Amino acid sequence: GLNRRGSRPVTKRILGTSLPVMMQNGAEVLIWAFGAVVCGWFGKIELAAYQITNTLSQLGFMAYISFGIALSIRVANKMGLRDYQGIRLSTRAGVGLNLFLAVMASLIFFFFARPLLSAFTPNGAVVSVAVMLVLPLIAYQLFDAVQVTLSNAVRGTGIVWPLLTVSVLAYMIVGMPAMLGLAHWGGLQCVGVYWSFVIMLAVAFMAYLYYFLPWNVLRLARLFRSLPLPDPRLWLEKGQTPLLLDGAHNAHGMAALLAHVRQSGLRPRAAIYSCLGDKDWHPALMLLKRALGDAPLFIPALHNERAADAAQVV
Repeated sequence: GLNRRGSRPVTKRILGTSLPVMMQNGAEVLIWAFGAVVCGWFGKIELAAYQITNTLSQLGFMAYISFGIALSIRVANKMGLRDYQGIRLSTRAGVGLNLFLAVMASLIFFFFARPLLSAFTPNGAVVSVAVMLVLPLIAYQLFDAVQVTLSNAVRGTGIVWPLLTVSVLAYMIVGMPAMLGLAHWGGLQCVGVYWSFVIMLAVAFMAYLYYFLPWNVLRLARLFRSLPLPDPRLWLEKGQTPLLLDGAHNAHGMAALLAHVRQSGLRPRAAIYSCLGDKDWHPALMLLKRALGDAPLFIPALHNERAADAAQVV
């Protein structure tokens, strides 16, 4: 449980990773909700137009976020293998895919905006105002696609502090003043709200792009190499023999573990391997057997209905 003494470092690590992500998502939700508040100042027609345009915009955003989440998983796997070139290539491929989707979404918005918006309401005044929001909606698609892709790539690295930094900069420091300036003081009303989204997403785009520039990737790669892998809390010292507990859970983890062992100059004297029957344990076991060579491998029988049969694992 979370109250056990040994779980406190793990809990602290989880919170350190999840809180910046939570605050980043909160900042994005806040700025779009604040846009609804600002549009509401100018009347119910403007607010209704804002809401249906936001719903239409999900046609692009949900596609970008889906590919972004898939990319974060890919980057996390590459991080486990310390394949930094693979991180760059995966991120570049993700950006290319989402840019293609952004172009497709923009074409749909450009040619079919009025019939799509008219499907929400028969009120011609609301549709007319919503059509005025389509141009800034199209303008920010490319920025949105790239920033969604890169922010998810950052999540995959596990070093998530840039997410909070970029969100505060783009949405709070730049976004809110731009929204108020264009909508209220500039007299553009809800159209100004949507043009402020273009500004803040462009800032987020440039900030994440800077984060992934080659010299910054190199700097981060050096930082990643300085991090212990696996977590040093997993090592227990008994005399002069290091003992590694709970070393790997899948083939990616096993490859990273064995690479770390080789880099440390350690030669395994023996290994104990157990697994669940409903998991794909074969690739990880083959990696472990090759690394052990002539060293003994013990596979105990577990008293668990989900455990793999020890006779089959051998």
